[in-house]
Amino acid sequence: MTSFSLGSTWEETIAFLRREWTLLFPVALALFAPAQLLVGQAMPAIAEAGAAAAPAMPAQVLLLAPALLLTLFGHMVLALLATVPGISVGEAFERAARRFGTALLAIFVGMSVAFAAALAVMVAATLGVMIFQSGAPSAGLAAQIATLFVIPFAVVWIRLLMLPAVAACEGQGAAMVLRRAWALSRDNVMRLVAIWLVMILLSTLLAVIDRMVIGSLFELVKLGTGVEAVPDALRMVISLILEATLSLGFSVYVALVYRRLAAGA
Repeated sequence: MTSFSLGSTWEETIAFLRREWTLLFPVALALFAPAQLLVGQAMPAIAEAGAAAAPAMPAQVLLLAPALLLTLFGHMVLALLATVPGISVGEAFERAARRFGTALLAIFVGMSVAFAAALAVMVAATLGVMIFQSGAPSAGLAAQIATLFVIPFAVVWIRLLMLPAVAACEGQGAAMVLRRAWALSRDNVMRLVAIWLVMILLSTLLAVIDRMVIGSLFELVKLGTGVEAVPDALRMVISLILEATLSLGFSVYVALVYRRLAAGA
């Protein structure tokens, strides 16, 4: 059984970031900040459309595709910089670009399997309820059944957390990348769940800080100066920097986990 320590990997991540900060941060900012900007443009419109009486898919949802592609590419580049000794930024970009199609195909296959499993779970649950209740499920029960749809996606997401690193660092086809990422996570599912939950917690905390602290400070600046455009733009820049920093830490942490597990496999 190959495993890793959450604490020791965290210490290794902090030490690596301190040593290579000037190299890694510009890369993370160049890749993750535009992705976060696109997500920030898309999510308000999606939320507004979802709350409407007659929900419709807004055009802004198309912005999520390039955002996800940029994020995947960023994780691949940083995985190479964190795990390949002596690699330059240019070489990391080149290798990640060559392996990007393989990573994308592997993710598509993995998500397709998750989608098929989610449909099967929902159909089985619905049929079970209808058989035992002799009728269609109530609205509340139907909503509970619908929540089962996300479970296969969450399982696949956790098991494939190291897929960008595997795809970037190993010269295998999409099928072998999937098998390799799945195998590396086999004995460490709960640790990977912990990493995911910490990332969600930190993202939530960052959103609260952005809204309650940074937002309040800039509102005071606008009230005191009467200038609105510059504080809003500056707040957005600060938010993008914080989000890129968080994504950088997460990417390097997962890459170092991959290096540890790959070395012991």
